[in-house]
This record gives sequence, structure tokens and C-alpha cells, in this order.
Amino acid sequence: MLSAKKLMKMATKWQRQLKLEEKRTLLQRSKSFINSNTSPAVADKDHFVACAMDNRRLVIPVPYLYSDIFRELLRMSEEEFGLPKDGLIMFPCDSFFLEYVVSTSCRSLSSSLHQGLWNKHVLVSN
Repeated sequence: MLSAKKLMKMATKWQRQLKLEEKRTLLQRSKSFINSNTSPAVADKDHFVACAMDNRRLVIPVPYLYSDIFRELLRMSEEEFGLPKDGLIMFPCDSFFLEYVVSTSCRSLSSSLHQGLWNKHVLVSN
């Protein structure tokens, strides 16, 4: 029979392992930036490659395009740069903001938080 103290140790160990696994998964998702020297010619399945204003490339999963903030970024990109015929989609923001948007999209934040993030970006860029 397990004592309460030993049971608590096991539970905290499992919780730590679970947190490490979550961090590892999130880290793998957030490592979506790629160097222009080693960039693949074609993105993985269900992904597309976009470029930020500072010429850093970002591999973005296609399902993220359903979020309101990506739709707004794509609309702004179309207004500023036009529709790309060949080549990358250029987003009108820096790579840090774009990486933050991707990381919040993978965590499925609520639309009100996305709206707050968008308002902050618009205020900073003006």
C-alpha cells in the first residue's frame, strides 16, 4: 500500500513530466521560423510559407488562416503589396509579431484576446 507522501511525490512527478511534454510540443510548434539559406523549396503538407517585413520566412499551418487576425493580416497584405502571383506572401508586420500571432493561434485564444492583440499592433505601428 502506498503512503500519502509517496503518492503525492508520484503525482507531482507526473505533473512535471506533463508540463515538460507540453513545453516541448509548444516549442516544436514555435520553431516555425526558417533561415532563408536553408529554406525548403516547398512547404510541408497543410502549411504555407510567408515572409515578414524584415524578410524572415515563417511556415504557417493552413488551419490558422481561419482565425480573424490572420484574415485581417492577409487583407492588409493584399492592400499593401497586392496579390502574389509567384513567390511568398508578404505580411505587413515584423517577424516577432507574426511569431507571436502564430503562437497564440496554436493555443486557440478567444476572439476577444485576438482583438486586443490586433488593437495593440495597430496602435504600435501608427
